[in-house]
Amino acid sequence: MACSGPSKSSDDLSRLKQEVTIIDTLLRDPAFTELMAGSLDSAYYNGLGRPQPVFLNNSDAATVHLMRLKDEKIATSIAPFYALECGVEMLSKKSGESFLTWLQKIIKGGADSNAVLLLNRFANATWKAGQPFRDMERLKRYNFRVPGLLSKEETDKDAVQIVNTAKKLFSVMSPVRKGT
Repeated sequence: MACSGPSKSSDDLSRLKQEVTIIDTLLRDPAFTELMAGSLDSAYYNGLGRPQPVFLNNSDAATVHLMRLKDEKIATSIAPFYALECGVEMLSKKSGESFLTWLQKIIKGGADSNAVLLLNRFANATWKAGQPFRDMERLKRYNFRVPGLLSKEETDKDAVQIVNTAKKLFSVMSPVRKGT
């Protein structure tokens, strides 16, 4: 496999499996999610050199924030676009090839396996980021997992999303394509 790297000893593989299992469990743990979110919020403000506001107060647990269904659907369905934008920009900078060149590679199936894996992982991560907005219980679903533990069916969904997003983005970039 192109992305497997050097061969590992059975102890290394066992340790890796344990590490992935721990991360996979933590991904679906609401208490850990809240703890991590608070820590990351604090780190954000510390990094800016600003005082930290209270992350959660007592009334936050009972306060309901309503959102239009339209806004929720857009917010939870746009993940592949964010994944593609972020991943292709990184691939473009690393390779020196244009964004459009990478979109064509993705559409035509010409991206190498490492690029495909990276884009699929971005798709999975951005999808995960939207799930708590729908319901925190979604973190406990069978497919809210470390990507390496997902079924082929689930990882294929990420790949389809990336290709379809690349096609849509390429089609709306015709003014740029005509100028090159």
